[in-house]
Amino acid sequence: MEVVQPPNKELLEKSKELNKKGNYFFVLSDKETMDNKVYTINFFSDGRIMFQETNGKKQETNGEEQKMMYLSKEKHTDVLLEMKELLNIKF
Repeated sequence: MEVVQPPNKELLEKSKELNKKGNYFFVLSDKETMDNKVYTINFFSDGRIMFQETNGKKQETNGEEQKMMYLSKEKHTDVLLEMKELLNIKF
């Protein structure tokens, strides 16, 4: 899957969509093998997928750090349907 690092404004708008029906986020972690790292994957009803890089930090011009986020370039509605089916999600 090809991903891009969209501008912060686009990321903020997509993140706001997570509160709407039809959007999902999955948080994956395994304390034993991943050194307490958490992997977040957001699935949007339009088929876009957002990934958060756990270790990557982007230095902002004001000196603050921000976690790097990536958004799928294409829409992948089939991936969300497959995840829901695998996890037996009915809502």
